[in-house]
Amino acid sequence: MFGTRKLIANAHNFSDCQLLESDPGKYLKKLLAQTKKISQVIAYIWLNDNKTSSKLDKYFRDPENIGKLLLAQPNDREYKLLQKVFKEHPESLPIFDESEKKLYSFKVIFNDYEGYLSDPSIGESALITMNIPYPPRPPIYYDLDNSRSSPDTNPLAKNDPLKASELKKWLEQNPNKPPFFDKDNPYIPSTCC
Repeated sequence: MFGTRKLIANAHNFSDCQLLESDPGKYLKKLLAQTKKISQVIAYIWLNDNKTSSKLDKYFRDPENIGKLLLAQPNDREYKLLQKVFKEHPESLPIFDESEKKLYSFKVIFNDYEGYLSDPSIGESALITMNIPYPPRPPIYYDLDNSRSSPDTNPLAKNDPLKASELKKWLEQNPNKPPFFDKDNPYIPSTCC
């Protein structure tokens, strides 16, 4: 399948060469940044328990509306939600340009941590379908004082596959720069590229 986690890892190996400065390379670099932003939105939802994360979650749970969120432009209410996620990197918005509305369609997959690109379904006018992973949130070990709850005191919680500090670190990274996926933790979704 084109566009899996392996593609992201391989593209990272070329990040210092001239390939990513060619026209096809610039497209790939932009695509990698876009998919990292989607992953960071998911990380925000999983890490936070607030109105913003709840509203964002509803977009992912309703496949008909996910495009409204990802294609949001400055005058859209969805854009304002995204600004809360990317408050440290406002230059990273919008996720997709207005011109990309006809290029992509979006499908949410609920049973995987890795997305992929595919051909559109019959009858769709887009050229590429982005299959975005939005699996059930794995257990998270809350090792931060300011996360959803105070640090976890359950000794077994340290075995949880994901730590709040890992999600926070992923969110703080510049979405437009490598790494474009978290190679150390497969539970942080790598989306559709």
